[in-house]
Amino acid sequence: MKNITEDVNSNTFDNPEEFKKRRQFKGMNDQDFEMPEKVYRDLAGMTTYYEVDNLKDIHDDWDTLSNQKTMPYSFLGWMGKEIMKQGKENPQVMDNMKAKNETVKKDFDELVGKDELRPKKLGLLGKLSGGKIDLPKIPITSLYLNAVSLEKTKTIENNSFVGSEYLITDNKGNKIKAIHVRESELHSMFENQKETSSQTKEKLDMMRLDPRPSIVVCQPLPTKTPILNIIRVQSGGKSISPEIPTVRM
Repeated sequence: MKNITEDVNSNTFDNPEEFKKRRQFKGMNDQDFEMPEKVYRDLAGMTTYYEVDNLKDIHDDWDTLSNQKTMPYSFLGWMGKEIMKQGKENPQVMDNMKAKNETVKKDFDELVGKDELRPKKLGLLGKLSGGKIDLPKIPITSLYLNAVSLEKTKTIENNSFVGSEYLITDNKGNKIKAIHVRESELHSMFENQKETSSQTKEKLDMMRLDPRPSIVVCQPLPTKTPILNIIRVQSGGKSISPEIPTVRM
């Protein structure tokens, strides 16, 4: 694996057009809004990026790669305000999200296998409160898988989200499991304009018809054995376009 964090950050932060594009979102009423620069930098600054030619490296370093950290308070505050704002305009959607909160967790646990999920480590706030505070955490690693192919092995459909399960193979024959899921109501509130979730799905579908190896951008899930969450697909070649994490994680 090659650490490309410096290159990714430079390609984004030193390019005003790219930097602005990655902070632009469209809400459920098709209204444009933007993530503040500081919030975006706080979120992006948590992530280390790796270019991966051999999937075996991911298996070997899984314990480190799959670590997660609590979301920055600046991001949690901004996201909460935006959810409240959109929720006032669409109260039914907010009611649905609250009602489905436990169902989403249950469906996700069943998807990856409850026994596969790594035990959560309590932070200081959690310990002081007797474990009652469980702030959301995010992956701190993004992986660019070079020259890989995907085989769809399963369709995912439950009460909370739809998607697909894949087997990713590199040019050495190494394999790793991955999923791509969409949670419709959350995505309708925070649809990143750099590339929408539906565009990623279309590219995944096209890969079944296009024999050329592709770059697949993934993030590790918090599981005991390697399972990746597919974020974005770049068809053909080895030209890497930076993928900074946003609320689509």
